[in-house]
Amino acid sequence: MKILTRSRRIKSALQTVTKRLPGEARKTVEGFLDRVIASREWRSLGLGGFDPSSAVTAPLFRSLDDLGSERYTCQLIFHLPVVKLFSNTALIGIVAHELAHVHIAAGLGDGWHEEMKQHEPAHERRADRLAARWGFAAEIARLHEERRKTVNPILDRREPVILRRISERFEAEEQEARKRSGATSEDSNRRSS
Repeated sequence: MKILTRSRRIKSALQTVTKRLPGEARKTVEGFLDRVIASREWRSLGLGGFDPSSAVTAPLFRSLDDLGSERYTCQLIFHLPVVKLFSNTALIGIVAHELAHVHIAAGLGDGWHEEMKQHEPAHERRADRLAARWGFAAEIARLHEERRKTVNPILDRREPVILRRISERFEAEEQEARKRSGATSEDSNRRSS
């Protein structure tokens, strides 16, 4: 498992959780999880929305040829703009919950991501129960309490600003891509007419 984030909070929470995991669970998680990364940007979710999740257990495709197949490994992606809204205790709950997802994914084997997406609500509850069995019940409870009482209200208030930042980032990326390709905005306007 490669930890590819500089976030001290995430590294500390990962260290705390992995130390407290039962031995077999730790071996399973460390053997199945390829990498841990963190994103500093807000992520869009569909048209006109943003991703409010603090972290996701996601497939890591090694090549473009692998897209759409079951040839992928497992990665954890933390979303720093959301993570920073949680206390350290709740962050331990987030990590325990995500490592429980990794443990479940390892048990499912090939196609784990499709299975977990197809039955997402059930897998969310299952991850919470497993993390609680590992001894993280208080941290999971704190995570849910903070999500409900603090984080969601903050995200609701900040939604217009978050969406504007996402839009500005997309526009800047589009302009940069046009510069690299030699296209101008006039070219783009002519093509869309």
